[in-house]
Amino acid sequence: LGFKITFYIMSLLHEGMYVMTDIAEIEVPQSIEDLISFATNLQSSLTVSRIFKACCNNENKDAARKGYYRPTLSTPKFDQLINLSKA
Repeated sequence: LGFKITFYIMSLLHEGMYVMTDIAEIEVPQSIEDLISFATNLQSSLTVSRIFKACCNNENKDAARKGYYRPTLSTPKFDQLINLSKA
């Protein structure tokens, strides 16, 4: 809560198993006086950028892991489940 941004990365490690990892936390300046401390967060921002480029690039997904995926919240099966629970 407050003026912090937390970055997470979610990885598909095995069939249907996702792991979410906290990779960085950056404190956003609340005032002009806090801008100096914000400059120290630049290294964290660069780390987030590097991790995103390395892990979240669609070209890096190999064919073997495509079978690991599971339906998400926007799938018809999920919509049907929600509609059944409202009845």
